[in-house]
Amino acid sequence: MRSMSKPEAAAFTDSIIVDVREKLMLWDVQENSRLLTYEFIEASTDTVALNKVIKSGHHIDVEFYEIDFEVFYEGQDKTLEIAGEKKYRFHQARLKFLDMFPVWKKQFDNDATIVGVREENKNDAKGNNGYWLYKFEATGKEPFWQVRIFY
Repeated sequence: MRSMSKPEAAAFTDSIIVDVREKLMLWDVQENSRLLTYEFIEASTDTVALNKVIKSGHHIDVEFYEIDFEVFYEGQDKTLEIAGEKKYRFHQARLKFLDMFPVWKKQFDNDATIVGVREENKNDAKGNNGYWLYKFEATGKEPFWQVRIFY
């Protein structure tokens, strides 16, 4: 999760989306100098709502499921003018709680329980190397939760 090629980031995204209870379809992939974002919508989304999004460019009446990767250049050294190799690291994912929890348990905290996360605030996990901290938390818009890197 710390250093992936673009195809590996896409495969990691697929590994998250494959188990979502709603059938999702890829809406957009956006990349800028900082983030690579995969946006999904429910395949059953109403056509009228989709047309509003297309016309306005805003996410009105449609729930978006997002998975972000931070863009960085592995081996980059600006002082020595070494460009480095473009890589991606998992940054965050936003899904409904019941879809996000299995991802949290599988990828971040194998001992996690729903009660532990929701009621006992056991929602932190260190990355494989022990240096990266990830949090599993409510987004403030129920039923959506997110897993995000917390440096």
